[in-house]
Amino acid sequence: MCLSYTVDFLKIPQGPPLHLYADREYISTQGCLPNTLLDFWRMVWQENTRVIVMTTKEMERSRSKCHVYWPALREELNLREYVIKTVEEIKVPGDNGLDMFIKRRFMVAKKGLLFSII
Repeated sequence: MCLSYTVDFLKIPQGPPLHLYADREYISTQGCLPNTLLDFWRMVWQENTRVIVMTTKEMERSRSKCHVYWPALREELNLREYVIKTVEEIKVPGDNGLDMFIKRRFMVAKKGLLFSII
């Protein structure tokens, strides 16, 4: 049931309706797999993505949760027509001395066109 162009409702069998705000511009996706790297970067390029937020760890309890979809700092990843380069990596410490998060900046090129992603 859609009441407006910006709010959609999902009926869940048990519980109240879940509100989705369709006017928010973000894409949620599962962690990359080795065979979906090209698809991931194609989507990033196609949707003109400017920020990627990874909300999972690469490994949890000795299980891979997300394939590393970025190259090491100052390295390049070549995926057919796309070239991804990590140009910056900043580790932001948490209160406990461990890394709270890592901010990386990528340059993505496709056939000579270039843009930056955080």
